[in-house]
Amino acid sequence: MIVARRKFLLGGAALIAAPGIVRAQNVIGSGVYGDVKAGGPPPAFSWTFVGSAAVSGGGGDLIGFGGITVSPGLLVVVVTVQDTPSTGSPVSVTYGVTSLTKAIDDGNLDYANGASIWYGVVAGGTQTIYVTTPNTITRASVSYGIVTGATATPTATQTAFVNPGTTPNVTIAVPTGGIAITAFNSDRTLTGTLSGATLDDQLNLISTSGQLLTTHTTTTGSVTVQYTGTNAITSVVSAAWGP
Repeated sequence: MIVARRKFLLGGAALIAAPGIVRAQNVIGSGVYGDVKAGGPPPAFSWTFVGSAAVSGGGGDLIGFGGITVSPGLLVVVVTVQDTPSTGSPVSVTYGVTSLTKAIDDGNLDYANGASIWYGVVAGGTQTIYVTTPNTITRASVSYGIVTGATATPTATQTAFVNPGTTPNVTIAVPTGGIAITAFNSDRTLTGTLSGATLDDQLNLISTSGQLLTTHTTTTGSVTVQYTGTNAITSVVSAAWGP
């Protein structure tokens, strides 16, 4: 497959598929919310965490995460990017040819810690997630999952950026029967306690001691998700969806 302006492609399974194409997808944690019955219809509303990946850039402004396999539904992708000079935010994210919409950006121009959440309805299958920035990508990461039975537009979004010595947290309104996806992007290894949410994934970032934590909460109402006991620069982004 030839992709215009593609500078680097990294894919999904832990193997080398072809010379120069490295596949390395991190799939840990079930992260399933919803009542799934064998042989029955799909749940009216559910969240399934699927996987995550971190890559080093190849010298261009476009990077691809290949071999991303998901079921039909609302694809939610957390994105972190370091580029030079720093912008802190990608300008576009696609799943194959499907353009995703940005739900929330932390607005942080510190290239090492910027984070954002993107979403879009997809037909499922195996595709590549492409991330584009205005500048040269040094490293990037994604974590992703599928919400079924949800309205496409988030019901609420929140963001925060904290320096060492401050507890990273956001407070977000979770609709009845819905869910909030919250991610913490840190410049150091996070060692502490998560509260207000369930951990789906902890991804070690490439060429840094930083980590990306992806969480979800289904508690209805105003919920504070925080990570205590850490001494790091951390960006937090959160988005909620309802049935």
